[in-house]
Amino acid sequence: MSGTIDRSYWTIGRAARWLVLLLIASPFLFVTVPPLTDVPGHMGRAAIAALDQDARFQTLFRFHWFAVPNLGADLIVEGLRHIVSITRAYWLVAAAIPILLAAGLFAVARALTRPGAAMMGWALVFVWCFPFNYGFLNYMLSVALSLLGFALWMRLDARPGRREALTWLGVPLVFLCHAVGGSMLSLFIASREFSQIERHEGGQWLAFLRRIRPLIAGVAIIIVWRLSTQSVAGVNEIGVRQKLNAVVMMLRDQNIWLDIGSLGGALAVFLIGRWHGARVNRALVPAILFLLALFVVMPSRLSGSHFADMRLLPVIPMMAFVGHDWTRVDPRLTRRMAIAGYALFALRLAVTMLGFIAYGRDYRAQLIALDHISPYSRVIALSESPCDATRHWRNDRRGHLGELAQVYQRSWSNGQWDTDGGHLTQIAWRPSSAFYHDPSQHFWPDACIRSGVPDRTSFGQSMAALPYGRFDFLWLIGPHPALPDQSRLTPVWSGPDGSILYRAMPNVTSATPAPSIQPAKTSLGQ
Repeated sequence: MSGTIDRSYWTIGRAARWLVLLLIASPFLFVTVPPLTDVPGHMGRAAIAALDQDARFQTLFRFHWFAVPNLGADLIVEGLRHIVSITRAYWLVAAAIPILLAAGLFAVARALTRPGAAMMGWALVFVWCFPFNYGFLNYMLSVALSLLGFALWMRLDARPGRREALTWLGVPLVFLCHAVGGSMLSLFIASREFSQIERHEGGQWLAFLRRIRPLIAGVAIIIVWRLSTQSVAGVNEIGVRQKLNAVVMMLRDQNIWLDIGSLGGALAVFLIGRWHGARVNRALVPAILFLLALFVVMPSRLSGSHFADMRLLPVIPMMAFVGHDWTRVDPRLTRRMAIAGYALFALRLAVTMLGFIAYGRDYRAQLIALDHISPYSRVIALSESPCDATRHWRNDRRGHLGELAQVYQRSWSNGQWDTDGGHLTQIAWRPSSAFYHDPSQHFWPDACIRSGVPDRTSFGQSMAALPYGRFDFLWLIGPHPALPDQSRLTPVWSGPDGSILYRAMPNVTSATPAPSIQPAKTSLGQ
């Protein structure tokens, strides 16, 4: 039995939509520091910006604002930190992103495929995706803003003059948030307008070009960016294995079976719908195909930035399910698939919430180490990174905890990013070529080193390369092998899961000694 689907089979009322928007960020209620892998590093960078008038801190880090198209969260936090602490500012930004993403999906569905967007629950499943869990805040924020901007574009069809004016203003702002995520606004708009061209009418092409002309406004950000920095050099890496890993890890979170099973379920529902007559709205087909092609050709590591291609992937199923019109499918089948989508969304959100509770407990226990670090110290932090994500699926998300020394104790640590043209931080203190920037805060198991993976060091190699006399503390976060030599290290704190903080033997000739007192944490992070 087929026919027009009754809206009661799939739609949720306004109150229920508001409930979804509130619940989707609920995991953040259980944490103080957002447990998204890169976020502590971003918090450290915000502290560097906030301390740009501190002469002593300037010997460790410097900060310079310029128009790099990767500033979304940075600009918001820069405004918020004058009202709340950096920690609270990043909490607010991180918690807002899933809400804005869900709101954007609802808005696009309402403007584009209503009443056929029966699979909204499946689209919501991809909001809490691996790129968000890894802490790519600028990118995910720009995707959310692109969705909202796309919905607004469609809502203003009857007011083309107002729409064009807003687009000239909005495109550069979203592009400044993040170049790739921001460019999706232009992609979605161009895809929709392209789908409306009547191929047999030549004048339609001129009308199409006139409608999309405000999309070139993003070029201004590129020009300003290139004029304000010297290079965007970095490592580029592409490979079949990386592509396969990107697909498998699209929903990586707490449980490998749930995450991969969710992917399989989403694919099955999409194919079942297509078999029974569901079709993707033609307005989104060019955009989806372009994103798929871009994923295939884009390096996994682009200009030194990891997971560049993986970031694109969750947007594809989001848009595919938002634009999947089920009006020609049997209403009973549609209702079953829609309920399954919302049920899976609820299950995954509950699992994520439990994960956040555990991360919050771990972060609080680990960060006690900062109470034993003096202000303006130089801290080398190290934590183990697994070789194979499929064997260590649940990420401990400790990779940038060391950068919270900048937030709470105005100290230097070795995990900040150092990509010219991509970040605003300049690392002034460099104790050695091996220990001053990301990923020097990681070490890998010996088996990983023996497998021949490049650019990775073992714990033993890291210990042998320590620049004694040029750092004050060694913070080993999490389990690690026994130290081969402790003669120049004095333990001052030990924590859960094998974590330990050592004071290094001082060397008064290398730098001004750090104060011996242990004051309370600074106001930056409170």
